[in-house]
Amino acid sequence: MLENYSRVRLLTDRFRSEGAAEGDLGYVIETYPDGVCEVEFSNPQGITFAQIVARENELQRDEPTLPIQDMSSSDTVHFDRTAADTAKKSKVS
Repeated sequence: MLENYSRVRLLTDRFRSEGAAEGDLGYVIETYPDGVCEVEFSNPQGITFAQIVARENELQRDEPTLPIQDMSSSDTVHFDRTAADTAKKSKVS
């Protein structure tokens, strides 16, 4: 069962005339006892482009994943513990 605020992917083109196409990502904003969900779809700026009521079998949970960051040697941050300890001691003194 989907819960409010679940991120979902639309599995049907049934709502194309309402602005939501198969594959679009949206968020469940309300669930109902009869197994339907109200889903809102918005663009990256947060502007809603479609709001539909769909059956759960027309939606698939799609939890976001964290991007994997390329940590090449030029991106690696080195922490100098000695410098940090020295700075901390000088503040205490």
